[in-house]
Amino acid sequence: MLPTTSSATPQNPETFVRQFYEWYIGADKSATPAENSPGMYRFVAKGTADRIREEIRRGSLPDNVAYFTKVQDYDPAEWLSSMDIHRALWLNNGVSVVAVSFGKKDKTDIVLFLHQSKDGLKIIKADNTLPYP
Repeated sequence: MLPTTSSATPQNPETFVRQFYEWYIGADKSATPAENSPGMYRFVAKGTADRIREEIRRGSLPDNVAYFTKVQDYDPAEWLSSMDIHRALWLNNGVSVVAVSFGKKDKTDIVLFLHQSKDGLKIIKADNTLPYP
């Protein structure tokens, strides 16, 4: 069941995640990294995007991996062709959780937390599925 929000028609979280990664992977390999692109605010909550940019500026992202891929390097064509977006789980207060898997041989699983606001869905957090070290 989708949450009710004031005046906003909820977006489909799975479609939103696909659109985000299609944009991100294309933008990530350009001269300006995706995290520094103004387009980032279309998909990512401002506070989250600003914190990621600050962590990149300070060089403090964990394990020196990209925040939204959780890896240092990947094949954009392979990731786009192998993207598997799992069914969203809606929680309280307009939050949904969507898992996405990438890779044909070496699999990477990422969990995105989205928030439905009057401006539509925005990513508020991304995490990997690796065990806590």
